Amino acid sequence: YLDSLRDGALIPPPGEARWEAQRWHALAQGMMDATVARLMETRRDPERQEPAVIRKQEGKVAAALGFAEQRIPDGEFVMGDQLTVADIALGAALGYLDLRYAHDWRGSHPRLARWFEMLERRPSFIETAPA
Repeated sequence: YLDSLRDGALIPPPGEARWEAQRWHALAQGMMDATVARLMETRRDPERQEPAVIRKQEGKVAAALGFAEQRIPDGEFVMGDQLTVADIALGAALGYLDLRYAHDWRGSHPRLARWFEMLERRPSFIETAPA
């Protein structure tokens, strides 16, 4: 649907670029899934919370952030010279992380933080930021 609204595809055509976009999308989805699982565990009654579950989900988030930090390019976009589903997914995941698992991920992932700061300035991200 989104590809039909603009020139330039958000989802690359079949081939290596599409696989790369899907990898970034899966990474972002996993980061959000772990954030939700962590959040749900922290919302349980304190005596029923499982600290091991919380640590496991935090470990998943940390691993995803580390992967992204090592592979995020220095430019404005995750892939090439235009916005793709990879940027949207990763940006949404990082924004959700700030909303539901606020911690200093930027301090240990400066390249990823710089990339996200550029993305957050885009009108489309400003207009759709959670309230």
